[in-house]
Amino acid sequence: MKRQRIVLIVAAAAVIVAAAGGYFVASPSAWYQTLTALKLAEPAVAGITASGFIEAEEIRIGPEVGGRIVEVSVAEGERVEAGQVLVRLDDTLAQAQVEVAQAGLEMAQARLAQVRAGARPERIRRAEAALAQAEAACDGAYQAWQDALALIENPQELDAQIALAEAQLAQAEANLRQAKALRDAAEIAKDAYDSAMESLEELKEELETIPEPLRPPLPGGQLDFHLIPNAYWRSWVGVNAAEAACDGARRALSLLYAMRSDPQQLQAQVDAAEARY
Repeated sequence: MKRQRIVLIVAAAAVIVAAAGGYFVASPSAWYQTLTALKLAEPAVAGITASGFIEAEEIRIGPEVGGRIVEVSVAEGERVEAGQVLVRLDDTLAQAQVEVAQAGLEMAQARLAQVRAGARPERIRRAEAALAQAEAACDGAYQAWQDALALIENPQELDAQIALAEAQLAQAEANLRQAKALRDAAEIAKDAYDSAMESLEELKEELETIPEPLRPPLPGGQLDFHLIPNAYWRSWVGVNAAEAACDGARRALSLLYAMRSDPQQLQAQVDAAEARY
């Protein structure tokens, strides 16, 4: 009895499988829906990976300086190289400021000429010192302006310009120390000169009390003794000129440092250098 039941179950299962197979053969969509309902995974398509470079169709560049463009040296789409000049900026304003500074220097020279014509020695010496300081400041500002303009066209020379400016500042400081040493020496000589002149005046008064036939002559001095006061004032002129040169070198170096730390401020620094000149 049990064996007959097993045979009946197997026969029924075979009939069900055959019927289902015939149904799915006749209707493939039903088979696909059944698979979907059962969430049977289909073979996954393998992903594709690759490495390489994608060329940009357009690149936006930002200039380190601003200004009005007067010349474009390349055409659209043209191939360029590193360091090649692409555009040139208008420097009309810079040239005008240079002319104004030159006019100021000429005025200082004219005032010195007027002072020489009829002024006291003290005013002449002050005017000479002021002129020397103005000339040194003008030279320093002009050099700073020229360096800044050169960096606009060739910014890769900035490090070389900084090294040169540092060397120039060191030399200017050495010149200033030497000028101060000369001034100190001239000041000592001037004090000795003043003391000698006072002693000479006292000696003159004493000799005047002696009758003329018996009066001895005044002692003679060195041939260049009378040049000591002039050398003293010239030493001050040298110190003023050396200080002005140091100031100009420091400003030039500060300008270059600012260019390296913030290239976007280059144009403003150039304008400031032009104004000082």
